Amino acid sequence: LMSAWLRHRHRRTALRRACPGMQSEDERAHRYAAKLLSQAREELNRVDTKASILLAGVGVALGAVAGTIVTKGWSPFRLPLGKALLWWAGAAAISVGSAALLAAVYPRRRRALGGSGGDRDRYFSYYADVAGSRSAAEVAAVAARIRQSAAREFELVAEQLLQVSLIVDRKYSLVRWAMWMLAAGVTCEVAMVLLNAA
Repeated sequence: LMSAWLRHRHRRTALRRACPGMQSEDERAHRYAAKLLSQAREELNRVDTKASILLAGVGVALGAVAGTIVTKGWSPFRLPLGKALLWWAGAAAISVGSAALLAAVYPRRRRALGGSGGDRDRYFSYYADVAGSRSAAEVAAVAARIRQSAAREFELVAEQLLQVSLIVDRKYSLVRWAMWMLAAGVTCEVAMVLLNAA
């Protein structure tokens, strides 16, 4: 009897997979949320890569400028007032842009969401929940929380999606801000060089 029930359940599961229209609304929602979470994680990797490449480029450029200043014995303190203002405005903008890129690549955990604190003490939705558990040394307690979490898998996937999306949005805002600051800084420095050469 048990084997017949298992065969029937297996056939029903296979049929649902073969015919998405037969899947329940919850199953479709869970599958779609998991797909969105996967896309959000890919976007997180992309924004981290962009920020890292920009930061590396800024580091190389700053190193080259610092090397030129040291070897040529040039100092911005000897510039006339107008050119000095351009120089320091550009340096400040480049510093702010570099700081924004550092903030973008800085590792982030999820932020606290209003009203979810009680649930967070009872459910696991990602690695930090396990790592931050006070009972992490007790395997039985961790296993019990995993069982509780499995019953709310869809809600926890949705929370992960929200958290990762917030992180991606914040990182992209920082990268955009950094690019504008770096562009403004380079413009000021180029203008100063052109005025100095004139």
